[in-house]
Amino acid sequence: MSHPHPETSFSQSATAQLSVEKLPDGSMAILDEHSRDIHSLNPSAAAVWEACGNGATLAQITSAVEQKFSRPVVDQVVTYALAQLRRAKLIEASDAVSATLGDSGRRSMLKRLATASAIAVPVVLTLTATEQRVFAQQAGSGNQGEGAL
Repeated sequence: MSHPHPETSFSQSATAQLSVEKLPDGSMAILDEHSRDIHSLNPSAAAVWEACGNGATLAQITSAVEQKFSRPVVDQVVTYALAQLRRAKLIEASDAVSATLGDSGRRSMLKRLATASAIAVPVVLTLTATEQRVFAQQAGSGNQGEGAL
């Protein structure tokens, strides 16, 4: 897994129009008002996204996540979260960061992260507007047959 340059700063996307809903368990639901994509962040990924704020380095983000969870966190966990957040276009980097940030064999990497950290592996799930429409259509068509004689 590649790491960003120590001075690379990550910040929450300045170009996206985001509506953020913080949930009681520490997770978040984020709606991109422009694309209509919905992003679901587990508490670990949410902590990394929040730590990015207006700009923070890997070390600063790691420190903020450690403070939030009162547990040690390895850089690989934060790097993995940053890669997911960048793919979802929820954060931006101050300079060109390798396209392979956080990329390696997914299973082997997840296994390493699970044993290397005291917090849950960060997860960012995205449901695109198209996927939402397909789901709604399938759910609607499935209900039409119910109750019909």
